[in-house]
Formats: sequence, C-alpha cells, structure tokens
Amino acid sequence: MTDMLQTFVDDSGRKLVHVSIVSDDEDPSEMSIDVAAISGFQEMSRFKNRVSGWLPIDSLEAVQHAKSLSKLKAIIPPITHTGSVDGGGDEAMRADLARGAYSVDGSGIKVGVLSDSYNCLRGANADIASGDLPPNGQIDVIEELPFCSGGIDEGRAMMQLIHDVAPMASMSFHTAFESPEGFAQGIIDLADDGCDVIVDDVIFFTEPMFEDGIIAQAVDQVVARGIPYFSSAGNSGRNSWEATSGFVSSEQSYGDFGVFHSFGSSAFQRLAVSAGTLSIVVQWDQPFGAVENDVDVFLFTLSGGSLREVARSAASNPATGEPVEIIQVNVPAPATVFLGITLYSGPAPGFMKYVYFGSATILDDVTNSPSSYGHANARGCCGVGAADHRQTPRNGQDPAIIEGFSSAGGVPILFASGERLTSPEVRMQPKVVGPDGTLTTFFPPGTNRFFGTSAAAPHVAAVAGLMLQRNGALTPSEIYEILQSTAKDMDDPSTPSFDSGFDYGTGYGLVDALTALADVPVGTPTCDIDSPCDAIEATVDGQAIGFSTEVCTAESSAEVDFMSGVIEQSTWVSFVAPSTGCAQIEATINSPASVELALFSSPGGQCNSFPLTELSFTDDSSDLSILIDDESLVAGRRYFVMVNSAAGTLVTGSVTVSNPCEDEPPVDDCLGENPSFFRRFLCRFFS
Repeated sequence: MTDMLQTFVDDSGRKLVHVSIVSDDEDPSEMSIDVAAISGFQEMSRFKNRVSGWLPIDSLEAVQHAKSLSKLKAIIPPITHTGSVDGGGDEAMRADLARGAYSVDGSGIKVGVLSDSYNCLRGANADIASGDLPPNGQIDVIEELPFCSGGIDEGRAMMQLIHDVAPMASMSFHTAFESPEGFAQGIIDLADDGCDVIVDDVIFFTEPMFEDGIIAQAVDQVVARGIPYFSSAGNSGRNSWEATSGFVSSEQSYGDFGVFHSFGSSAFQRLAVSAGTLSIVVQWDQPFGAVENDVDVFLFTLSGGSLREVARSAASNPATGEPVEIIQVNVPAPATVFLGITLYSGPAPGFMKYVYFGSATILDDVTNSPSSYGHANARGCCGVGAADHRQTPRNGQDPAIIEGFSSAGGVPILFASGERLTSPEVRMQPKVVGPDGTLTTFFPPGTNRFFGTSAAAPHVAAVAGLMLQRNGALTPSEIYEILQSTAKDMDDPSTPSFDSGFDYGTGYGLVDALTALADVPVGTPTCDIDSPCDAIEATVDGQAIGFSTEVCTAESSAEVDFMSGVIEQSTWVSFVAPSTGCAQIEATINSPASVELALFSSPGGQCNSFPLTELSFTDDSSDLSILIDDESLVAGRRYFVMVNSAAGTLVTGSVTVSNPCEDEPPVDDCLGENPSFFRRFLCRFFS
C-alpha cells in the first residue's frame, strides 16, 4: 500500500504530518486560541471552522485535549485531471474567428487559475519572454505550492492555454494543492484579487460525493458574487460502481470487521488492474460531520487458492465524521484483485458508491456509473468535459467525439446542511465540453501536448473571458446559458442512440466561441446614468440631435476612464460610420460653460466593451467640431461621442453628425468588389 501521509522532518529533527483540524465551536476565537497552543504547529490555511497545517507527531496529544478542536485527520494529496499525452484548442472552439469577428482579445479581463504550482520548475520567465504568457505585471501569484513539493507547474500550462484564447487577459494563480481548506480559501482569495473568471483542475479524494463540501461552498460563494467558475469534470469516465439499493449482506463475515456486502452472487468484486497506482474512493449516504455507521474496505489477491489481504481502509467513520474510505496501492504488474466492503457497525447504508483512479476494469456487478463528483458538481460550477481537438468539426469530425476518459456526471446530491433531502438532486453536469491535446512549451515533459479535462477547462474559461469583454454585465448563469445554447451537440457513447441536447457524458456539447460571442447581448448599460449604452442614436445626415448633460454616477466614472480626467456631467451620442470612413461631429452649446467633446471607438463597436479608445478631443468652446476625413473610421462600426461638462453645470445644446467625404459608388451586392468570371456568371443567371 502506498503511504498517503504527507510528512517531513524540520530542522530540529521533529517529524511533522500534514493535517486538517476541525472545530465544533462556532466562535473562531476559541479555535484560534487552541490552535496557537499546539507546540510546533505550522498553520497553512483556514476556512470557516477548519484549519490545515503541519503538526508535529509529538503534539498529537495536545490536539486531543483542546476543547474546541473536535476532529483531526491527515490530508491525502489531491490530483489534477491530466490525461495521457499524444495544438489546436483555440481553432477547435472557433475562438480565433470570434476574436477577429468581434474585436475581443481578453483586454480588461482577469482570469484566476487554481492548480498544483506555477513556477516550481522555474520556466515562467522564459514563457513570458517567448510570449506564451502575459508580460510581467499582468500575472499575480497569490500563493505558490508550499516547498514546491511535487509541483510540476500544471497551473502554468493552463495559463498558457488561456493566453492562446484570450491573449490580452491578465491572470492570477493560487495553488489548490495545500489542503481542502487552502483550496477553498484560494477561491475566495482569487475573487478578492479582482478575477472576473476562475478555473481549476484539481480534486481532493475526500470531497463529498453526496453533498456540497467546503470547496463546493466556496465555488458557490464566488458565483454569487458574479464570477463564473469552471472546473475540469475529471478523467475517470464511468470508472465507478454504485449500489443504489444500499448495503446487502452476503452473510459472510471477516473477523471483527463485520459482514461483507454482496456484489450480486459474491462477497467480492473482481477488478482487472494494470501496473501503476490504483486509488479507490468509497463513500455512502451519511452526512459529513454526523456519521452514524462504520464501513471498511479491503483489497485481496488470490494466492495459492486463497484470498490474501493486500490493503485495507478501516478508519472509524463516526470519529472522523466522514463517510469515506480510501484504498491506494501500487500494482507492480497486471493482476486481478478482489474488493470487499464490510459494515462494521451502525445502520446499513442506503446508497454506496466508489470511483477509482488508475487503469482498471470492473469485472463483476458492473454499473458504469458517473464519476464526476465534488466541487465540479457544485450548483454554481460549470463542469467541463474533454474532446480531442483533432476529433472536432473544425478538423473534419462532426459531431465531435468525447474523450473516453472524460468523467460523466449525474452523481446525486442527497444532503444539504446535514439534512437528507426529500428527493435526490441530480445536477446537469458537465455543462459543456472543451478541447484538449493543445501544444504547450513544456507540459507534459517530452510531448508538450496537454490532454485531459485539465486542458479543456481553461480553454472554456478563456472563452468566458472574451464574452465578458464584450459585455461586462453578464452574470455567471447568463454565460453558462449562452455557452450551452450555442454548443455543438455531441453524443454520449454510453447510451444506445444519439442524445440530442444535454446528456451526462458530453453536457450540451462542444463550446463554439464564434456563435457564443454572437449571442452575447450588447447594449446593457454598465453605468446607471449616461453611459455609452444610453447614447442617443444619430444618423450621418446633418440632422441636429438635442441634448442636456446629466450627472453620471461615481461608480460608472471609475469603471469607464475617459481621457485623463473623470466624467463629471455628460451625455452620449452614437452613430454608425458611413462607407467612406469619414465623419464630422459638430456640437452647438446653448449656455456658456466649460465643455469637452470627444469621439471614441470601442472593441467591436459595442457600448460596453472597454477600454474605449479616444480618437479626437476638443474643449472650451461654444461651437465644438471634430473632423475625421482621412477615411480612418471602420465602415459599419458604431462610434460614440461624449459631451462632458463641469460638475453641477447643466448644459444643453445639439450634436450634428455628417459625412464630409464623397461616397464611393455602390457595389453590387452579388458581384462584390473585383468579381471573378465565375462570380459574374453566377450573379447573371442566379440572382
């Protein structure tokens, strides 16, 4: 059996173990006092009533005697959802076309990333220099993996993929590997750092399957703050077994550990396993923190005609407060193993389930059950499955094909706040699919092709960033809905026929960034009063448009920074540039006042796409005029005129927009410019 404990020896020779301590006391000050009294304890993270850190083994007794500290458990290392390796993710989602069509590149957007590490391998500076990451000043590392223990910089690889799709977005990184408490707090820290989108690719085995644990709760907290959250669905396909009818006695006991569950006709379930590490996570229907029964798990091999135990997980579940048992073994060569589950004490579980991680095949009582659990199944999360970018419509495969390892959703939620729900809640996860197999500069070593839902999730998160650049007022639910409604439908291969619409294998299908950006609603005000979104529509025909300036709120002034100063009192007029690319804007002011006239363009010509670019500016005149006669305006794009006056000064007047350049001769809609012989032939006979 592998050693799942994380330990190290400090400079004084004391051996420390990585632990999580839980307090039942609602007063955090009591927990703080008791934790501070533990000799040698090195606190790493805190979330609600839980604290994680490194505990000297010789201080275990101090924890037991602390009144406010109720539970102590070792932290089992998490995993990321990286697949086996063989770019094209940007093209597979048509994000390259979306950037061109809507003039978006991630400007003004910050994406938060949680994974193992960012720069433990010391390659970040080279990535920045080569343009594979944003420049210095656009990356915040809030917390790196402590001691860089085992860090392979998968987080930096995720950031490269985001940079491919949203090249002007800034980013923040926070390790998710320290502990579940550190992961949950990291989510909050990224939100506090101003991240507009957050994505991760990590799971702790001990995350609850049937309720929302602390990481899922943190996800829902930031989503409630208006931040969309994306998580890799997992790389376990349907590598799961479940007993929906609960524990069934085989009437075969195992010493003092109680009676075995019956897998159909046997007390044991066979699994064919390949060489490598096999982890089996067993959970059942008891609420975390109030477990009333004790279940144990055993693994056997056949030796000389008899079963020989090779691993067990037999924690006291009522004492730990967790309905979880985990077996982890190193398998030296392909073998057949036998799994047994016993009920040691308490009422029989009504629902049991396990998910395994590693290369194995269940041979008996096969259920092919969903494997995506934990915070990827949170109500506010967008779980993301994976499709090889080479197996997508852009590369000739329509519909796209889901990766065989991409985790299926459908794990039921049975508890909320410690109480059993009247009926299970089955959430629609994963929501969408993203591409994997994309090229990075270093990850994984040897091939640099990043596979797994760990690669798919950052691709989709980056598309959300492009959407927010086009409309910063979008809510997480609106972003998810647009991604879902515009996704390219895919099929769940585990079902007998094509699944139209949502299915638990592929969600709503492969993300299509081009269609998603087209469906982003525009014109939603980002300023309560007199933003570009409230602009008066003008035609380029010399007709005067009357106006009066009104106060714009301080909040909007901070959000939209015009010129070198601040909006005081303003009004807006918008117009669509004519085919000549020219315009003359004239403002007539009726009352004496200090007035500014400015012309702005924006990404894609959208009112709420920032930052706006100042094209021309005049001030301090009763008759202001801006002339653009060099054909520099983009025909058909919307431009925005601002009339700004000093605070407290109501200004009235009119704005006139006209075309100072001679119109080009009309172009035949069918022929277009410089038509070929074939085009002229088609237009003559078929138009």
